[in-house]
Amino acid sequence: MFKVKQKITTICKQELFLVRQQSTGQYIICSQVCMASDTEASSICNPRHKGSYNYIMKKWKEFTGKLEFIR
Repeated sequence: MFKVKQKITTICKQELFLVRQQSTGQYIICSQVCMASDTEASSICNPRHKGSYNYIMKKWKEFTGKLEFIR
């Protein structure tokens, strides 16, 4: 299972999701999720970046233009 932390829509109208894989604790930036509930996803599609919290927050800042600390 994946926990959806945040969702953004880029200038090009593309949606990106910041999710946390609950079993490994890794964070992932992906372009699609299959929602199981309001905040949890059962699967993800098209992962762009995957890694530790610090690495993903740097990549997330490139997409959003701001650094938000989400745990």
